[in-house]
Amino acid sequence: MSKHTHAANSLRAAHPRLVELVLALGGFSIGTSEFVIMGLVHRVAHDLQVPIPDVATPSAAMR
Repeated sequence: MSKHTHAANSLRAAHPRLVELVLALGGFSIGTSEFVIMGLVHRVAHDLQVPIPDVATPSAAMR
């Protein structure tokens, strides 16, 4: 067993709630980032002076 694997296992054993919290925050931030850009599509398109589909397509492709 490597040193890093042993450290990760001991962290999980000592702080199982911390691991759950980190995973939950990561999932929340990834999900939120998609909704934020979709709410700003109109402003970004206006600022860049491009059609809305040109802005929305790359952000939809990330999913």
